[in-house]
Amino acid sequence: MNTHEIFAEIHTPPCHLPQSLEEQIRHRAYQVWREQGEQDNCALDHWLKAEAEILSHRVLNCIPPAALTVH
Repeated sequence: MNTHEIFAEIHTPPCHLPQSLEEQIRHRAYQVWREQGEQDNCALDHWLKAEAEILSHRVLNCIPPAALTVH
């Protein structure tokens, strides 16, 4: 890898999450609530589960497949 390629890789903008991320998490948290029998007093658990799912999906979609290969 030459200097130009290294510079380009370092200065590549990071993967940006959509501005509607909070809406996506809210929607997924609602789905989780429904899936778990509409239990009250579990809103934080539902939110955290939804947030983890959405963010992990987004992060994995931002990582080039070659970076996930075990050598």
